[in-house]
Amino acid sequence: MQLRALLTLLLVPVLLAFAETRSSAEVTVGLDRSTVEITAFYNGTTVKASGMVPAGTEAVVVVSGKPETLHLKRKGKVANLLWMNVGDLSFHDAPRVYTIYTSEGARDAAENPELECSFPALERRVKIEPPGKDEHFFFGEFLKLKKHDKVFASVPGAVSLEAGEDGNRSFETTLQIPPRMGQDDYTVTAFAVDGNRVVDRAEAKLQVRQAGFPASLSKLAFGQALLYGVLSVLVAVAAGFIMGAIFGGKGGAH
Repeated sequence: MQLRALLTLLLVPVLLAFAETRSSAEVTVGLDRSTVEITAFYNGTTVKASGMVPAGTEAVVVVSGKPETLHLKRKGKVANLLWMNVGDLSFHDAPRVYTIYTSEGARDAAENPELECSFPALERRVKIEPPGKDEHFFFGEFLKLKKHDKVFASVPGAVSLEAGEDGNRSFETTLQIPPRMGQDDYTVTAFAVDGNRVVDRAEAKLQVRQAGFPASLSKLAFGQALLYGVLSVLVAVAAGFIMGAIFGGKGGAH
């Protein structure tokens, strides 16, 4: 009994120290700015994300948009001759934006089906209608379309890691905000990854908002549609007169 009591007294401080280490090894993430403004000459921008992950883990940062339903036309050969629209496809719960940034030690995270932050995991969450045996093929084509539009992407090795306080690791990466990433609320999630397992995560919110002239124009279009229509016609007519005055005397039939 005395030996058991002695062992207990020796182990308690060790267990408490281990618990403190685990509790302090939480994932954190922050952005250098939480709002991006779309102005008249906006052509995309960048936002820096940084934070901490536990020692021994890699960092994966995902920028995701709200889920939406996307309707597309399905093409196929008719009579083995002509490519035509042969049906409709609907993709439910597909995020508007999904970009994966990884540290060097997790370069393959975007294609790892075991990780919930990967494209294969996203495929399991997206519902395709009508369902069928070609769902994997159609998701692949959907992924190609989104990557072409630069709203889906994987950027391996883009997250830098350094030794931080208490044995944790600090990370930093630059998030690309393309012009097609329109006005909306987005989520930036940092994942601490250990092999095929997500250890922990943290989130930060990013807002993309119209400002200045685009915001005024949008407010006019939705708030005073009639006035917006009249002004659009007047601008088009004025542009026609200006172009005619500039080029009117330089053309003509021969």
